[in-house]
Amino acid sequence: MGKGISGTGTANLAWSPSWASADFFTTLGNLQAFRAVSLPSESSECSELWGHGQVLLLLGSAGSGKTHLTHIWAEHRHARGELIAQSLSPSLTRDQWHEVQPQAHDGFIVDDFASVLGNHEQEVGFQHFLDAVKRTAQARLLLTARDEDSLAKAILPDLRTRLATIARQAIQPPDDLLLEAVLAKLFHDRQIRPDEQLLKWLLRHRERSYASALAVVQQLDEAALQRRRKVNLALVREIFS
Repeated sequence: MGKGISGTGTANLAWSPSWASADFFTTLGNLQAFRAVSLPSESSECSELWGHGQVLLLLGSAGSGKTHLTHIWAEHRHARGELIAQSLSPSLTRDQWHEVQPQAHDGFIVDDFASVLGNHEQEVGFQHFLDAVKRTAQARLLLTARDEDSLAKAILPDLRTRLATIARQAIQPPDDLLLEAVLAKLFHDRQIRPDEQLLKWLLRHRERSYASALAVVQQLDEAALQRRRKVNLALVREIFS
C-alpha cells in the first residue's frame, strides 16, 4: 500500500481511493483477513479461514481496510472466472432482501451490514437472505462490521444465533509499519506524494489509529487547497503543532 512514495504534491479534491489488490499493504494484523478474500475458495486454507462455511464476517475499525478487502475479493473472483460478487446495500427493505435469489456459485458483499440491525423489518429480510445463501450450493457472502458491539443491536433471537455462528476475521489495530503504509496510501489516493520525513512526523505526533489517519490526510488536503500550499512537513507542523 503506497510503498516507495516520495516527494510532495498539491491538494486535490477530485480524488478516489484505489481498491486494487496491489495497493493493500499486509502485516500480521490483517494478513489472515487478506488471505481469506484472496485465496481460491476451493483451497483448504481458504475453507478454514471461512470456518468451513459460506459466510465470512470481517471486523475492523473505520479505515482498517474492510471495504478495500471486499473489492479485492471481487477482483480475485473475477480473475478466477467466478461469478462476480454483487454488492448489496444494507439499507434494503424487507421485500428487497426477499427479492434477492442466490444462485449456485454467486458471491455477495454487504459492507457495514450491522446497519441492518435494530430494524425489525430489515432484520427479517436479511435473515431470509442469509438462510437462502446457506441453502445455495457454493454461494458465498462476505460481510463487514466495525466490532462485536455493533452486532449487539440485533433484535431477532434467531438472527443473533445465526450471527454467533458466522466465521470472523478481525483486523487488528495498526502497527507502525502498517500505519505508515496506510498514511502513504491515503495521500496517494489524493494524488499527494509525501516524503518519508513527513510520514515519520505524523507517526510520532498523531493518534495511532486508522480513523486518525483518515482525518489527518483529509485535514491536510483541505488546508493545502485553501492556502494554495503543498503538503509538506512545514504545513504539517503548522497545522498540528
